[in-house]
Amino acid sequence: MSIKAAAATGEVDATGTGCGSAPLKSANDADVTVVYSDRGLLYIPAYGRVATPEGIRIGSTYAQVDRAYSDFILRAIDAEGGFNGSGTAFAGEKDGHEGVHYRFAFKDSKVVELALEHDDQNCYE
Repeated sequence: MSIKAAAATGEVDATGTGCGSAPLKSANDADVTVVYSDRGLLYIPAYGRVATPEGIRIGSTYAQVDRAYSDFILRAIDAEGGFNGSGTAFAGEKDGHEGVHYRFAFKDSKVVELALEHDDQNCYE
């Protein structure tokens, strides 16, 4: 979605060029922000009881996420190459929705952050 289209929804005050962020108004929490660039929306976070179509939400376990997505991949793992309960993972790149995937952050083997992320984001890491 373009920045202009996102602003037209009334959910974000996304303006300008380059990289930026704006609170997601429906979250009623200034810390829940979308990230955008000239490519459009790059990162749309989940909040509250928002869930993926597969039922994954904040608080879901590592095992539930792993079962829900055939293309589930850990990116941030511990020094020994294993999963210590915390880190970043991705899924949904092969789900038929071109250009986006899910990004998960885990702590103590539970989802603490979940977002829809642009495959080619250009503003962070």
